[in-house]
Amino acid sequence: MVIRDGKILWVGPDGIVTFLATSFADRERLRDAVGNYGPKLHDMMASGQIAAKPGPQGVLVYHDDSCGVFSGRLCDCDPDIEVGAGT
Repeated sequence: MVIRDGKILWVGPDGIVTFLATSFADRERLRDAVGNYGPKLHDMMASGQIAAKPGPQGVLVYHDDSCGVFSGRLCDCDPDIEVGAGT
C-alpha cells in the first residue's frame, strides 16, 4: 500500500496499482475495500501520524495470523501499521 499525494493506492502482487480512496473523505470506502485497517489508516492520516506530503509513502500492515486476508476475505483483525516503510 502506498500513499501518494493524498491518495491511498494498493499495489497488488502483480504490480497493478488500484486507487482505493482519498486521505480524509473516504473512511467508509476504505473499510469496504480492505476491511478493518482502512479506517485505521484514515484515522492515522487525520491525526497526522501519516503526513500529508507530496510523493509516495510506504505503509506496511502487519495482520494477525488468523486475519481474513490470508483466506481471501477482508481484514478482520486489528493490525499493526508501520509508516515510512520502503521510502
